[in-house]
Amino acid sequence: MTMTRRLHSLLLLVLPFLSHASFILNVNHDDEDCFVVRTPKGPQESIVTGSFDLLDDKLSPDPVSLVILNDKLEHLYRSAPSVKSGSFSVIASGRLSLCVRNGIDNNSNNKKKNNKFDKNQRMVGLNVQVKNVDHSSSLRSGIQGVQSKLW
Repeated sequence: MTMTRRLHSLLLLVLPFLSHASFILNVNHDDEDCFVVRTPKGPQESIVTGSFDLLDDKLSPDPVSLVILNDKLEHLYRSAPSVKSGSFSVIASGRLSLCVRNGIDNNSNNKKKNNKFDKNQRMVGLNVQVKNVDHSSSLRSGIQGVQSKLW
């Protein structure tokens, strides 16, 4: 079986107020669903925050992960392993890919399949917010501090 990558374009125009989107995804085993979020070009950065949740309580969360990649395919965020739900915050600009994965190795960009997981489809809720960042903001400093400790 060849893995397919579904890419959804999501244009969140970052205005002076908060932009917000929510989705429910059905992600097949050995697959991922990705959304592209474009923030304004230029020196202005944005805070991208959100959450995800495995909606079927009867299925193991082990194969599910969320990754956020920049336009150079560098990981800005990786969800912790084996969590049913989680939240994320990154500071970035330009084009980002938010990918919900089911049964794919979370530690690489080459989408290696991980055969130790069951073959079930997973339903995942995804919530994303984008807001312009004020460079003097204490929130920006706090997020950067957390990011530097994680990576």
